[in-house]
Amino acid sequence: GLWLLWRWERLSTKVTPAILVILAPMMPLGVARVAWGIYTGPPAGRLPDKPLESALPQKAGAPHVLWMVFDEWDESMTYRRRPANLELPELDRFRLHSFHAERAFPPSRETVTSMPSLLVGKTFVDTRFSSAGELLMIYDPKQPPERLTTESTVFSEARGAGFNVGIVGFYLSYCRLFDATYCEWNCAMGVLPEEWEYPLSLGRLMVLMAKRQVGHFPFTGRLGIIRALGYTRLNPSAHAITYRQTHQAALRAIVDARLNLVFVHWNVPHLPGIYDAAKDDFSNDHPETYADNLRLTDRTVRDIRLTLESAGLWDSSTILMTADHPLRLDQGQDWMQLPRSGGNLTQTSEVPFLLKMAGQKQGLAYDAPVQTVVTKDLLLAIMKGEISQ
Repeated sequence: GLWLLWRWERLSTKVTPAILVILAPMMPLGVARVAWGIYTGPPAGRLPDKPLESALPQKAGAPHVLWMVFDEWDESMTYRRRPANLELPELDRFRLHSFHAERAFPPSRETVTSMPSLLVGKTFVDTRFSSAGELLMIYDPKQPPERLTTESTVFSEARGAGFNVGIVGFYLSYCRLFDATYCEWNCAMGVLPEEWEYPLSLGRLMVLMAKRQVGHFPFTGRLGIIRALGYTRLNPSAHAITYRQTHQAALRAIVDARLNLVFVHWNVPHLPGIYDAAKDDFSNDHPETYADNLRLTDRTVRDIRLTLESAGLWDSSTILMTADHPLRLDQGQDWMQLPRSGGNLTQTSEVPFLLKMAGQKQGLAYDAPVQTVVTKDLLLAIMKGEISQ
């Protein structure tokens, strides 16, 4: 703009007022939109979840299948190019005795698209939010979007086959979207605006909107202004709370005698770093890295195993562990907080895919490409007895 003003002063002084006149209606419209949002206010309380379904009776020997999805779990950082000082004994142990695909590719690099694709067994290309309880999924850009709540999912098909379903998750509003006998979810770090989830006073709503406006200014993230304002869902405290709540609910669900299929969407090893392995405790310190969250993932797998062993369910359980997408290096180094021992990292596309069948003792490496969108049909086939080894 300064160059144009210096080069064509007369032209600039004529064009600038014209542009300002054209844009002038945007200011009152923007103010009116925010004012209307403040006037109408958020819902009176958190929107309700779907009512839980009654448990179907089960015969002796009914399947017990656990599907564990760890958010942003990277196959390369965990196995192929693991930093030399990173020890993950539980993940190594599980891999040693499981069917493990070395070239497994998820449906998308975005959770909001990848998770519905995995649950429906259909690779969507984009997602739109219709409301706090509905997702519009785009399978074919030339066709109208499809409502997720009308799609056949692993949950609805398992229920239709006579099995009980348990769901534990975060990010997506699982308990509003799907029917289950057991369901718990945490909306922290979710894709929904805060005012859709919790009642806010007029003053808090105005402050929230002001922080959002500041967040749109250039360089506010790099300068640390957003962090100073406290407006970010990706903060260690919220992340740790989400993990604790997911952890407690998951350990309850995997030993619930009523449930045949238990799905858990974990918020680790996704950053920010929240775990200090040396202290075996949570931490809000900035130095925590992706490697630390991998250690927390390893500890999580240990807790799952010990809980199942204590209940006498480890050998009889089929367990699949995978991810919605790999580590994304385009998030910026400040955000990634990667360990220096990681070396020169390059973006990869693979996620872990580890399957332990009930009674399985011997591991098997599978080096052909796998599209993890087949998971839904695979697990249903196992539950129906069509696949036994």
